[in-house]
Amino acid sequence: MTYLKQTEVELLPSTKVALSLRYSDYDYLKATADITDNSVDSYKKIPFNEVPLSQRNVRVKLDSVKEAGTKKIKSVFIIDGATGMSPKDLRLALMYGSQVDHGENDVGYYGLGLKTAATTQGKELTILTKTKTGQVIKGVLDIDRIEQSG
Repeated sequence: MTYLKQTEVELLPSTKVALSLRYSDYDYLKATADITDNSVDSYKKIPFNEVPLSQRNVRVKLDSVKEAGTKKIKSVFIIDGATGMSPKDLRLALMYGSQVDHGENDVGYYGLGLKTAATTQGKELTILTKTKTGQVIKGVLDIDRIEQSG
């Protein structure tokens, strides 16, 4: 029996698209609200017996550093207790314009909000999530990497 070696292919968005969205009109509060809304939307898809109402929360944590006597935000963590994403869902979450089913009351529709909100505030979006089997997987959208790809 012959086995084929699996090769991973990195798919990067157009530099022009990523940078034009990066410089769109998101301030910190709007960006944080947009990303937090994704966590709220994820709870709508989970039956109450899996995650009780009392455990459905979204936390925003700021990690700051002091530079030249001024506190600057280094990282923003948005943490929820939802059931996580599959590797496929994680790829879709990081893909500009991904086709994702949204509920009629969801804010997102075009598949741009998470990426645009995050990259207007920094150059990297990192998502850590658990699969249904408990495996932790990581996805990264890195503006510097996109720019290097041309």
